[in-house]
Amino acid sequence: MIVVAGSNKIVDDLEEGLRRARDLCVPQCGKLLGLNLPCVSAGHCVECDTPHSICCAQTIVTRGPQRPEMLVVLIGERLGH
Repeated sequence: MIVVAGSNKIVDDLEEGLRRARDLCVPQCGKLLGLNLPCVSAGHCVECDTPHSICCAQTIVTRGPQRPEMLVVLIGERLGH
């Protein structure tokens, strides 16, 4: 598994990362996908319970697994949301 991320994905702590994903990334991705979600309309998470939610699952990797191998590549510029 290869993860490529821009420097704009780096935040101070886990809580800030979850907030960023919830209030910035998910609404923007929903808009790009043309989804009619409450967060897209509001521009931030509204803690909805819609079956079409794209934020209903989160994965946190605390250390690299043996299999599959994982490589994280950080690019020194803004990429994506």
